[in-house]
Amino acid sequence: MRLRDGLLNQLTAEAAEKCGMVARGQNYPHLLQKLIVQGLIKIEEISVVIYTRAEDVSVVKQILPDAISEYVDIMERESGIKLKPNVTVSEDPAK
Repeated sequence: MRLRDGLLNQLTAEAAEKCGMVARGQNYPHLLQKLIVQGLIKIEEISVVIYTRAEDVSVVKQILPDAISEYVDIMERESGIKLKPNVTVSEDPAK
């Protein structure tokens, strides 16, 4: 049982380290943009509030117009409907 807990803790630490490397990478804003677009497509809502890590708020705000534009283009191409989504970024650090 202790061995299993030790291995699980090691796995968790390695995963956290790798996630940190991704967040510091040069392609991180592009990844965030694609994740936002994918999320907008999946949830199919016109009004969305994005909750993100405090350190990512400025990056998300910067890429949000491009993400919304990409989402609108995809939806118009696939459905023929031009959407006007209301997407905002929450700055509440408690959430």
